[in-house]
Amino acid sequence: MAPALAADNLAIQHWTQPSGARVYLLPQSQASDLQIQVDFDAGSRRDPLDQPGLAVLGAALAVEGIHAQGDAPELNGNALRMAWMRLDSELNTQVDADRFSYILKITDTSAQRQAEATALLGRQIAEPAFAGSIWFRAKPYYIRQVNGETTRRFAGVGQRFAQAVYGDHPYGRELTRPGLQRNKQIDLDEYALPFGYALTPAMLERTRMEDLRTHYRAMMLPCRATVSLVGNLDRAQADAVANAVLGRLPSGDCTALPALPKVQALSQASREQLEPQQGTIWIQIGQPAVPRSDPDFFPLLLGSDILGGEHWPTRLNRAVGAELGGDVSWESASYFAMGQQAGAFVISLEVPAGHQEQAQKAAHQALTRFVSEGPSAEELAEAKARLLELFAGTSRHRLLEHVAQIALNGLPDDTLVTWRQQLEAVTPAQVKAAFKRVVQPQKLATVVAGQDL
Repeated sequence: MAPALAADNLAIQHWTQPSGARVYLLPQSQASDLQIQVDFDAGSRRDPLDQPGLAVLGAALAVEGIHAQGDAPELNGNALRMAWMRLDSELNTQVDADRFSYILKITDTSAQRQAEATALLGRQIAEPAFAGSIWFRAKPYYIRQVNGETTRRFAGVGQRFAQAVYGDHPYGRELTRPGLQRNKQIDLDEYALPFGYALTPAMLERTRMEDLRTHYRAMMLPCRATVSLVGNLDRAQADAVANAVLGRLPSGDCTALPALPKVQALSQASREQLEPQQGTIWIQIGQPAVPRSDPDFFPLLLGSDILGGEHWPTRLNRAVGAELGGDVSWESASYFAMGQQAGAFVISLEVPAGHQEQAQKAAHQALTRFVSEGPSAEELAEAKARLLELFAGTSRHRLLEHVAQIALNGLPDDTLVTWRQQLEAVTPAQVKAAFKRVVQPQKLATVVAGQDL
């Protein structure tokens, strides 16, 4: 865990390279490692309409080998993993609705090792093999998972909820885990498909490695890349790292990607009940909300923590607990999942079968009251203390994600410097006004699902 954060070492620098790539640097003079995240505008929202899943499949398969190029030899998946171990480095891929990401942590402090690691990352990004043999091995497991969806806990609810909230918008195609938590670290060996991808065995059967290569080559261009760095670097060194990780990509014509539609607000409430209603019941309630760049980010962040954050008691768990009584076990949470476009406001409940109506009613009443009244001064002070403590304990790994989010959403370079001040300045009236503007309790989408025991 990194030491407590200080405002004087949280100022970000950013610039645009001649290729169009954007570079965001957070210098950390005491850092013993180098953290790099390379994001492309190639998340699941950019999947072709008739081929959902290319982004997550691409991220899973890209790290399973790179092809030979010039004097650089071919490396299969095992050789790649051994190479990263030799360089004291760890590479992960990650996909969400907005981004396709390579995330590299280099723990060796020597300049030579860091140069070798960034060069290998450049090869990994530009020269994935997408070998047919890997797809031949992985495809049966993906198909088995799709075919077995009806036997899984809360089967199909992720996809139904995403579509209930987002409709035909590309965000409605993908939901990686329950609750609209849309980050997904990819591990091929888990053969884990995200909740909510509207995949069928037929779609997987017709997905060819050539489709994946074509889509990857079209999306992975320097002009669509953002490189975020946290480490003991100056601007010239960071620029050299960005050149190394992107320099092997083609620098051809960078045609603008099609504009994405706006996320539409819900016009009315909806409720869908998925059978069977037995075992543990999972209730998802939500509606489109705001992007991360919304000026009311801090009031909404604090309000969602008071309403249903990761602490006890919250407004939600008090209301649900009072309704269900002490003999019933249950869980509740609420949060804003903010994307580059309008994210979502979500309430998530888990209750035993037979108590779903009571829990949903209690949650709706708690939300309606919170939107109408806002928080008390005491509740807001406690929420500020919790979030400030979390921010003060931010590790360098989390710092990298903060920098990448600032880059993705075009936030000011001093966002981390002023984070405390912006949080502390929020008033109860601002929280109330933000919730009234963003959340409409009478227009919520609800999906209720149980277990297929």
